[in-house]
Amino acid sequence: MRVISLKRIFSMVWERKGIFTLIIILCAILGILNSVRTYKGKITEAESAVAEYEKELNEYSSNLAQQDETIAALKENLISIKEQYEDQKTYCDNSIFMQLNANEIWCGEAQYTYLSDVDDYNTMTALVAYCESVEMRGNLEERTGFSEKQLKDLLFANIESKQGRIVKYYVYALDEETARLLIEGVVKELEAVKPQIEKAQGNYSDTLESIDVGVCVDTNVQTSQNSAMKLLRDSLTSVTDTKNTIESKQITRDKYASENIPEAVYPMGRVKKVLHFAKGVILGLVIGIVIVVFLCAFRILFGKKILDEECLKGREIHVLNLNGDDESHIDAAGEDIYLCARKESFIKLIVLMISVNDAMCKERLRVILSDKSIEVEFIGYRQEDAKTLAKIGEYDGALLYVQKGSSLHKDFEDAYNRLDRYGIKLLGGLFDNMIVNKKMGR
Repeated sequence: MRVISLKRIFSMVWERKGIFTLIIILCAILGILNSVRTYKGKITEAESAVAEYEKELNEYSSNLAQQDETIAALKENLISIKEQYEDQKTYCDNSIFMQLNANEIWCGEAQYTYLSDVDDYNTMTALVAYCESVEMRGNLEERTGFSEKQLKDLLFANIESKQGRIVKYYVYALDEETARLLIEGVVKELEAVKPQIEKAQGNYSDTLESIDVGVCVDTNVQTSQNSAMKLLRDSLTSVTDTKNTIESKQITRDKYASENIPEAVYPMGRVKKVLHFAKGVILGLVIGIVIVVFLCAFRILFGKKILDEECLKGREIHVLNLNGDDESHIDAAGEDIYLCARKESFIKLIVLMISVNDAMCKERLRVILSDKSIEVEFIGYRQEDAKTLAKIGEYDGALLYVQKGSSLHKDFEDAYNRLDRYGIKLLGGLFDNMIVNKKMGR
């Protein structure tokens, strides 16, 4: 049975290291050439990947910026809504108007008659507008001690009769004293503002017809109070809804930011370029080694083996039979070699090993011949380095070692021709009958 072992393959590779090294080098060169061929494609692929990454990153950043802008706008809006709510709450909690009882309101009333040099109606309209203005409430704050916000909605005026040029001014309060204080303040303020109104509307004369304080009923007050409370509740709802919207959008934004970060891609740098070519070289070397191993295995499996002595006898070579496991055979072969060497006056012999395995008997032969003053050297038949060639020239004769079932016919022919080429006399051939056995490692 033909056995393939790493030792046999390695031996065959070493014996033919020149051609096999050339095969591996050629494969490595092909790997480099293939790397050069694919390099441009890799560069283009890397550039496309970088461009795609930059596009995704820009979209990602743009989406985040838009969401941040939306959240920022909502926060600004929330500040404004909160301010409105706080103002409305302050008004509802502190204004005198919101404390009024619509069925029992203390009311102060002042009735005026106006006569204008220019236009009575325009003058009366200007006075009504001033009565309900912030400026009027501010001036009354100085006169009465009530704040402008407290006085809101407590002052109003009506043109009772356009033809009669009558205007009535009203104030609402929680008690009689306050109502009287406020209506008197209104009268004094109308007197004080007269120059200002005349400057804008022309000269006019005014006559205070009456001033009264009493209790009245006004259902519109209840309606206005209800509207103010509804506005307060709506403002609070708006604040809550805006907060919830901000929180929801912030959660959405954070989730998008964490789950959609583009995977970073960088241009093909120097290290990647080196690795690209190194990968090609390594791949070529691996392929070359695989080819070499395959060739060796093929040769071991399908090469024509030497199975008998006929190849030696066909070349008229003196055959020395031995069994590598039998010391008596080895000793006999050693004695036979000694006799042949002495006959030719040879003292230095070289043995060319035509086998992928080392002969198990070579040390025994070396000892036997050394004792008989015969120097013997065992070398692989394909060793052609300078040191080996020099050795071959130093020896008197040579022997060929052939192993049954392991040595190849072609190797035998090559070895025989080499000896002939070097001019070394062939003393004989060692034919080892020990067939290679897997369990024995031979």
